[in-house]
Amino acid sequence: MKKFLLVAMGALVLAACGGGSKEGVAECEKVSKDIMALAEKANNPTMTDAIKKQLETAKAEWAKVEDQKQLAQTCKTAGEQMKAALANMPK
Repeated sequence: MKKFLLVAMGALVLAACGGGSKEGVAECEKVSKDIMALAEKANNPTMTDAIKKQLETAKAEWAKVEDQKQLAQTCKTAGEQMKAALANMPK
């Protein structure tokens, strides 16, 4: 359950990214796919659906962000932090 909550928090971070080049969108898409894979692996459909809705809302905003390089870095950092936190959690 702790891992699932961490995944949910990662989704919220990406949703908070808000939405030239669309490199930020591509990076955030990659991270959001990783988050969804982890959420689905947790086998909790209610929470998975909530995370999916958060990410769908975020996707609409990513394209609106003017500084796509900063968006890419924000999403990349959020993804790396999430993965590191998951790796360090007790099994």
